[in-house]
Amino acid sequence: DSSKDRGYKQQRRLRGVCCVDLYLHLFGLRPNASSQSSLELRLKRFLDLEATSESLDAEKFCEAFGSRKRADYLLNNRKIIAELKTLNSPPTSRLSKRLRTWLSRPEAPIAFGQVGVAKVLDYFPDGELLKKEIFDLSGRAVRQSLQKADVQIASTKSCLSVDSSSGLLILMNESEPGIDIQTIALAIRSCILDKENYKNISYVMAIVESHKINVINKGKYFPLIFVTRAENIPESDGIFFESLVSYWALFNNSDVISIEHHGSWDALDPVFEDGPVVLDPFE
Repeated sequence: DSSKDRGYKQQRRLRGVCCVDLYLHLFGLRPNASSQSSLELRLKRFLDLEATSESLDAEKFCEAFGSRKRADYLLNNRKIIAELKTLNSPPTSRLSKRLRTWLSRPEAPIAFGQVGVAKVLDYFPDGELLKKEIFDLSGRAVRQSLQKADVQIASTKSCLSVDSSSGLLILMNESEPGIDIQTIALAIRSCILDKENYKNISYVMAIVESHKINVINKGKYFPLIFVTRAENIPESDGIFFESLVSYWALFNNSDVISIEHHGSWDALDPVFEDGPVVLDPFE
């Protein structure tokens, strides 16, 4: 690795904790009731104001791309290609239909009132497989976003001859509680376990405002995760992302804290103001 990379390791800035084959940095943003516009609109305004960013929708890029696919932004003086995706495809209807099918099986338990899905599926001989299917359905929007972003970032690299630039996918979830931060992180992990998958995406950031997480001794915060495929990333990328998270909090009149999670998924347990998502397979 380069001297810059070695220096970056020594500084230990933005170091992620290994969370089973990925490096995950967890942040909490203090909720701000004064935010009026949508998350997507706020993020675009924020990136438009960022000193090193270029919107790929600008007229100057029209000739280079023509009708070919492109990402949304160039960041950090074109060292990073960023694509934005909003997670707004609720999985609750699909999950309810699948549960209805399973609960019609002879070995299905009889459940009264509201019962956790995992507890119900434990009664099935193939319960672990059914749980995996539930997870796959819940994370479908994340996987689709990764697939599309990988193509868009690859096309941008080719059209602008910036093959050395790193790809960044920014996922946003403002209003869909069915795709919580834990589901997002697990879906990202399942997608990038194979290093040959989504090779144009080096980083994934997820900004969630549809629910909060509990931070010990501090209260409830909106979760923000930053996922890297490698433990040590280029110094310029690390410094840029660190400042990006800090300035994003300032832009929202909020503050940000870094949350220790020690590789445990429990730190991502969602907290819903109106209770957890309820599935009704008999509706």
